Amino acid sequence: MGFTDRERTIAATVAVVGVGTAAVLVALCNKRKIIQRFRGPLYDQTIRVVTNAEECQQVVGTLRNHCRDYRILGFDCEWVTEKGKRHPVALLQLASHQGLCALIRLCQMKRIPPELGELLNDPGILKVGIGAIEDAQLLRSDYNLKVESALDLRHLAERCRVPGPYGMARLAEKSLGLQLDKHWRVRASDWEALELSERQLKYAANDAHVAVELFRLYADRVLRCGIFTTRKKWFDSLMTEIECFLDQRYKDPPKSQKGAASGGKNGKKKLLDSKNSVLELKRSMSTRAKPLYDNCIMTAPDGEVLCTCDRKKAEWYVIKELADIVSDQPTYTIRLRFEPKGRAVGEVGKYYQTPKENKCVVCGEKDSYIRKNVVPRDYRRHFPLVMKEHISHDVLLLCAPCHRRSTMNDENMRLKLASLCTAPFTANDNPKEIRVESMAELRKAARALVYCADRIPPERLASLRRKMQRLLGGGQGVQLTREALEHYANIQTAIPNGDYFAHGEKVVEYFKEQPGGIGELERMWREHFLHSMKPKFMPDLWSVEHNVKRLEIRADEGRVNEEDLAMAGVSRPIRKPTQSATNSSSSNSNGSTTQTSESTHSSAVTSSSSSSSAVLPLLSDNDSTARDVSSYRDEEATLEPQSKTDKTTFYSNREDSRTLYASAAATNKPSASETDQFRTVRPEDDPEELATANDFESLESSYDSDDSDSTLSQPSMTLLNSTDDWEAEVAANEPAGVNGTVALEGSSTSSRRWN
Repeated sequence: MGFTDRERTIAATVAVVGVGTAAVLVALCNKRKIIQRFRGPLYDQTIRVVTNAEECQQVVGTLRNHCRDYRILGFDCEWVTEKGKRHPVALLQLASHQGLCALIRLCQMKRIPPELGELLNDPGILKVGIGAIEDAQLLRSDYNLKVESALDLRHLAERCRVPGPYGMARLAEKSLGLQLDKHWRVRASDWEALELSERQLKYAANDAHVAVELFRLYADRVLRCGIFTTRKKWFDSLMTEIECFLDQRYKDPPKSQKGAASGGKNGKKKLLDSKNSVLELKRSMSTRAKPLYDNCIMTAPDGEVLCTCDRKKAEWYVIKELADIVSDQPTYTIRLRFEPKGRAVGEVGKYYQTPKENKCVVCGEKDSYIRKNVVPRDYRRHFPLVMKEHISHDVLLLCAPCHRRSTMNDENMRLKLASLCTAPFTANDNPKEIRVESMAELRKAARALVYCADRIPPERLASLRRKMQRLLGGGQGVQLTREALEHYANIQTAIPNGDYFAHGEKVVEYFKEQPGGIGELERMWREHFLHSMKPKFMPDLWSVEHNVKRLEIRADEGRVNEEDLAMAGVSRPIRKPTQSATNSSSSNSNGSTTQTSESTHSSAVTSSSSSSSAVLPLLSDNDSTARDVSSYRDEEATLEPQSKTDKTTFYSNREDSRTLYASAAATNKPSASETDQFRTVRPEDDPEELATANDFESLESSYDSDDSDSTLSQPSMTLLNSTDDWEAEVAANEPAGVNGTVALEGSSTSSRRWN
């Protein structure tokens, strides 16, 4: 069926109107770009010179009105340097997106109106430029004008992968196709002159105006603005993306990276021209070579899922005959041959049962990622052991760009904590060593006399000797022999600062005394990460209260001491373990720990109603509490001494033999020469083979989970709980049941939980 002439006319009209409307919309959205193509990026520039407070108030009001639509100001400063000394800032340049360039001559103003300070201090208005942070610091020191939300455009240029170097003239030429007048005579001209020349005015206005245009260009590359997206909504989203760069000084890349970016001299320098440059680039930001999470499954003897772990760790249990393979495909699954002391409880435990995805938690990037410590290590290392050992909750994956953004955001959080806790963060405020200038001058003169005497004129040599004699306080009477000169050429020029303290340590100590405890510090860092990075792919059940809930569960089970709870800020009564569950006693003698345990078993192998058993402690990656080994009808896991003794003990001494199972204290207390050796009894074991510490080196549990490259998505188990300080560990193991060895328990322990 064909169309009538009328229908064809209507269809053609609709098509023409639609195409015309689309063309108008495109033209409106790109009006500025179209005009700039024909008239240049600075076509709408208007210059206003301000020399008094009244004019300043007027121009500040105009700039504020312009910022209602687009909250950006180009920002730059000029000053005079005479004989190597800098004068106060003479000229402040501010430019809006509508082309207004205000040149405020601070050197001629008798009074600075408060409106200018309020504009500069408004955190909702970005002040963009090259070296904006340094200029802001000069205004603060010279006129007490605080500048908030300053942004160095080199951060955006680097993110947009604009080839360096990143000077204003280079960026304007590469990005805008604009040639700026950067002659040294203009840059070093007299900015305090009574009247500025036209060339000076144009130079100053262009610096601020070009900064706005560069920001427009780079911001559009960072975050595209849709046709139906309002400018306000787009700008708010943009602020979230670039928030990490605000008030952050730009650091030039290493020389090797500079050369790689610019191509070197004559463009002939290769990207990587030496092994050193390769190592430097790798160390600056190296991504993982393999996935972090294997998501193998570890189950209890009854089949309940305990946690996920990496394949290497799961295979270790199988090799040591502590577990059996349930399935190899599609997921590698093992089943333990012994009953663990506890199991997962609530959301805290389910977090470690849930498989984790190998991708950036912020943007979802799957190709490359880096481990991110939500609570930085310099704070975490000062946490009590129960709050940091074998806890992978705060280790997340980020891609390289997101990792860098997060690290820069962390600097702002550190500064806030430094102010809150009176814990200086920078080395200038809290140096480890104090430099002694007189000692430095003495060493400098001595080195000149020792190493360069043949190239120094005699008059200068005599002057250096007199200087050394004066510094030594003996005048002409001091004999400067060759040996003395060599001694002074190698003296230390700095002394330890007795008042030095680690920033992270002082912050942790501060929070220990607060009502919320260290748990409040953890919560602050986790909320900071969520607020600053806006992650979209966080693991299920990840919580800002994870550790607090975990400690509450442990308190309910009587597996944590009151001191640790108080430091963590958890106010919860500790349930005392029942006497029927475990009857253990511990004693210390000659640096060794002796534990005696008696348990009642209903096993076919253990026929007596009350028997003595040694223990095999198994630790979880998220829980330092020992795991019991229970007896089963099919697999009896027990420890038996080669010598015949009624009571057995677990003893380890690193300093002497490094043997995992060593002497035992029997009821009759044998002599020191009689050492009982222990082994794990299996039907197929060699009766002469003893387990040593080497068997457990790959799974020692003394590490901080943040420092481990193993899979950290689960509380996996180990057979050795060793720390850097054995005596501290022995103390931590008392009383039994807290971070120590506990007696074998029967199947009744299945009701216990671990977190």
